[in-house]
Amino acid sequence: MRTRLAVICLTVLAIGLGTHPASAAGFDFVEQGGKVAGMAGAFVAQADDPTAIFYNIGGLALSESEKVTSLGLTLYTLNESLYQGLPPGIGGGTAAEQGELMTLHPHAYLVLPVSDSLIAGVGLFTPFFFETDWLQPDSFAGRGVATNAELVTYDLNPAISYAVSDVFGIGLGVTYRSSELKLGRRFFADNPGGGDPLDVGDQQIDTDFDDGFGFNFGLLHKPSDGFSWGLSYRSAIEIDYNATGVMTQVSTGDTQLDALFAASLPYDDELAGTSTLEFPESGTVGFAFHFGDSLTVELDGQWTGWSSVDRVSFAFTASPVLDHEIIESFDDTTTIRAGAEYSTSSDTKYRFGVALDESPQSDAYVGPFLVDADRTVITAGFGKDPLDLAFVWIDSDQRIISNQIDDLNGNYRSSSWKLTVTMSF
Repeated sequence: MRTRLAVICLTVLAIGLGTHPASAAGFDFVEQGGKVAGMAGAFVAQADDPTAIFYNIGGLALSESEKVTSLGLTLYTLNESLYQGLPPGIGGGTAAEQGELMTLHPHAYLVLPVSDSLIAGVGLFTPFFFETDWLQPDSFAGRGVATNAELVTYDLNPAISYAVSDVFGIGLGVTYRSSELKLGRRFFADNPGGGDPLDVGDQQIDTDFDDGFGFNFGLLHKPSDGFSWGLSYRSAIEIDYNATGVMTQVSTGDTQLDALFAASLPYDDELAGTSTLEFPESGTVGFAFHFGDSLTVELDGQWTGWSSVDRVSFAFTASPVLDHEIIESFDDTTTIRAGAEYSTSSDTKYRFGVALDESPQSDAYVGPFLVDADRTVITAGFGKDPLDLAFVWIDSDQRIISNQIDDLNGNYRSSSWKLTVTMSF
């Protein structure tokens, strides 16, 4: 009966995936379960509930939990994202901000025991996202690069986990990723009379939900009651997108110029295009220390191969004048996570964590498409069967840029928070 209910809930949740995400460091998203979120993502050496499908599939076969389903949501809020332009460059003396963004991100897991040592499972989650939305599209200095952008991803991750022994588990999964990419920007054309280029079009690009495949594997070892360690890996996934671009005319205020551009540019036509994005691979190793049944402390280190994200390009064969390329040139990063869980005699659990999250984005490439920074993440959580609840505060470093490749130098700063709720049955 529990398994049947879990299947129904998982199917309903999959059909209802209609929310859109907001911005994140890099553009990954690790809050895929309430327990883990309360410990700042430090979980690879525990992996003792259904969320192990995402964090370390090797631990699933060793888990003593009787839970077969976890369903949850993460509420994400971008408190502020501000830009103050500084010379030299086109942004000097200007300012802009993004609107406050509040979005929901679902996660769901179903565990299906096959035998005492073999466990199958499937997870559904949103591991990558970003959204930018500048509130001043007519005056924002960076409007030629991006006025708005959005990346949406959904992963379906079937996996199996095998207990090699009572203390050693391994697991392997296949990842099916469906993703959509959007971009809005202003199109500039040369001024026939000389002077600065003219803002003559509003271009909106929207891809299909296209897909790609990857894999994940993990292992968990519990050499003693007081210590365990784990390793987890997720592969890179490349997605080739089919896109549609439409540009509407923006008036210059001169009717003759407007007529000239209307005759030479493909306004209001739906143009077929393409784009490609490679999502990074990542590996995590963790060490957990168990002090009886009341206290667990874990330390994790995560490497993410962001250097595979070099640029985001949009190409339109029928009208190459509308092609657009945003260079990202990301660097690989390391994230350190530490978390603790304290259990009371009534089986109430209190969790705390901290993470130091390194940005893959160097100063030259911080810009309107994606504004990122090193982050300090502080978390607190609470657990009482069947509920896990976590609050995540994200403090992003202020970035003062003087060498931005599009001359959009200035002061970039932002802050955000998340609330993750998971129910397990």
